[in-house]
Amino acid sequence: MNMKKVASVALAAALSASLLAGCGGGEGGSDSVTLKIGDNWGATHPMAAALDTVFKPQIEEQTGGAVKVEVYHDGLLGDEAALWQGVRDGSVDFTVVGTPMNQEFPMMLISDWPFLYRDLDHAKNVWTGEVADEVSAAFNEKFPEVEMLSWGPNSARTFTSNKPLTCVDDFAGQKFRMPNNPIHIGIVEDLGASAQVISLGELFTALETGTVDGQRHGDRGGSELPGGPEVPVRD
Repeated sequence: MNMKKVASVALAAALSASLLAGCGGGEGGSDSVTLKIGDNWGATHPMAAALDTVFKPQIEEQTGGAVKVEVYHDGLLGDEAALWQGVRDGSVDFTVVGTPMNQEFPMMLISDWPFLYRDLDHAKNVWTGEVADEVSAAFNEKFPEVEMLSWGPNSARTFTSNKPLTCVDDFAGQKFRMPNNPIHIGIVEDLGASAQVISLGELFTALETGTVDGQRHGDRGGSELPGGPEVPVRD
């Protein structure tokens, strides 16, 4: 069963976006096909839970079992860069990632700009309306081997640290893990801290070893990240 490669973006309501991407499945036999979807989130993260409780069962039920979905959380199929490459070359069928394609496609950074939205409804209207349609069309033209499916929320951004972080002045001299994204790096540097580009799967090791003091994440905190919240952090 041949399927067109597919990609979809999950957008944060306040500061950042994450991308759900997927690509074409191979031959799965005359009776059924199995599709793989991967992310970098722990199973309790809302996006991961949606894959388990909505995405997977709906596809399997609505195809009468002809299509099976295997979901891989915690970066088991690779970090965001590997998942994005996998969805392009066909080794992964779908994935949820951020915007690792931002250097190839700077227009994607629109979804990462801070302080654009009055509230959640405003963000929802933007990313279910003409702006989303325009970015998606440009994305599909840039990456014809991949197709955008949808946009969804990835939450407002929150900073936590192993050091006191009670006001803007406390950012000075601290090191924060950031994704390889110039918007996010610029935000933390403007706050007076330094940014360390580290993959999400290596975050807790970086916190344990002191490579970084803290991180920025969604408002659900660090409990949904790969490896679990083993390092104490402070809001």
